[in-house]
Amino acid sequence: GEAIGQRIIVTGRVLDADGNPVPHTLVEVWQANAAGRYVHKRDQWPGPLDPNFLGIGRCTTDAQGAYRFLTIKPGAYPWKNHPNAWRPPHIHFSLFGDSWASRLVTQMYFAGDPLLPLDPIFNSAPAAGRASMIAEYAHDVTEPEWALGWRWDIVLDGPRATPFEDSRLEAGPGADPSTSLGMTASVIPSERSESRDLHTAVIPSERSESRDLHTAVIPSERGESRDLHTAVIPSERSESRDLHR
Repeated sequence: GEAIGQRIIVTGRVLDADGNPVPHTLVEVWQANAAGRYVHKRDQWPGPLDPNFLGIGRCTTDAQGAYRFLTIKPGAYPWKNHPNAWRPPHIHFSLFGDSWASRLVTQMYFAGDPLLPLDPIFNSAPAAGRASMIAEYAHDVTEPEWALGWRWDIVLDGPRATPFEDSRLEAGPGADPSTSLGMTASVIPSERSESRDLHTAVIPSERSESRDLHTAVIPSERGESRDLHTAVIPSERSESRDLHR
């Protein structure tokens, strides 16, 4: 079956401090479903689970540093940090490449979200870097009668660097059930106290369940079948893989 929710295409480029593309970067993503629920045993708020959506996947950037994936727009969810606290819809990104030694983790938000001014995690990022964490609607990416498009570039270093999480920081009281990491250079705090191994594809439904996310991609041509269990498209749109395997 197909995942429930508004289909979105998220695309952008990974850039260095000088604005040059960074090719062959591993991009891993994880997110809540359209109801704001993660497929994780510690996420127990009464948002419904979607049996057709796991919310994890990966792709690599192409020669121009571009990535692209198809998913469902995530929902907001409560996280008990303070009274009536809700996290705005967001997608977690992990980046790893040959040119730097550590994995970089950040969050992408959506332009126009009314929860952004109320979110302490988003607002804990340096003020100068917050805009770089927000994706913009891109009508040229939108596919007619299929999915809305969003564009978000990730800058690895320099004065325009996207804020990245610092794994050395610990999550405090009211930690949110979506990640364990917290941000360096430009720093935003972590949401979750327990650690996760990003090498195992982040937030699987069960860590013992084996999935090879190198094959967890879906094509972007509308005529081809899609499987939103992992909700990821490769940068090369001609690749077609069966995500059930």
